Amino acid sequence: MPDLHPTPSESLCVLIVEDDAANLEVMRLVLEMAGHRVVTAGTGREALLQAAEEHPDAVLLDLTLPDRNGREISAALRAAGGPVPRIIITSGTSLNPGDAARLGADEILQKPFSPERLLAVLG
Repeated sequence: MPDLHPTPSESLCVLIVEDDAANLEVMRLVLEMAGHRVVTAGTGREALLQAAEEHPDAVLLDLTLPDRNGREISAALRAAGGPVPRIIITSGTSLNPGDAARLGADEILQKPFSPERLLAVLG
């Protein structure tokens, strides 16, 4: 079992962008139990609004959303100005680690993933 109690200096603000309620809830619970502050969005539009308001350290970004895809949202986050959060694409589609740059992300997290893997990727 991973250490779900980081020191305060390791606590992050994480924006989870996920349209599947069950996936979102699992990620939210794991991250909150680890001491991170979590903000959520179910659409690309909501994600961009939350990112502008909350200035997250990291974004867990579902590749396929109802209104936009992960590449579009990544590009918008990078073009918004100011500090760019670490962008981690989450996808059930088979992707290679090299696809992260093509999608405008820093990393890819393949679904399904374990709580340990989620926390390790956030580092």
